[in-house]
Amino acid sequence: SDSDCADLWKVLSGILHLGNTAIVEEDTVEGMKAGIEDIRHAALAANMFGVSAENLTELLTVRRTNVRGQEIVIKLQRDDACFRRDAVSKALYAALFQWIVDSANDHLGYKKGTELPFIGVLDIFGFESFAINGLEQILINFANEYL
Repeated sequence: SDSDCADLWKVLSGILHLGNTAIVEEDTVEGMKAGIEDIRHAALAANMFGVSAENLTELLTVRRTNVRGQEIVIKLQRDDACFRRDAVSKALYAALFQWIVDSANDHLGYKKGTELPFIGVLDIFGFESFAINGLEQILINFANEYL
């Protein structure tokens, strides 16, 4: 539906903006900790995901844990925050891709245990050797890995 397509593009846009969110080291009283260099990309991603920029920033830069009933807030190092940003992006993209596959299966009338017509995907060797790979290559590589 049009609503589903709009939601798909919003999530994909959010993932791309999240990937553009630069994480830097900030000098704090606790030492060098992760911070967001420019909040614009994080704010755009948060808007696409339907959450606040503050919540998304906290997700990327802070870890919360409970010790004996007391909540401990730990500010992450830059490398940990970058890993978290990338992990969130990959998880969202994987869920989006799974939703697309499930939607295609539903549209084709697939029910578990039934056989569907064959759909093949061709990967052209050598495409990966471009000097700069863009979004299309990321999507193709992810689809091939998933299949």
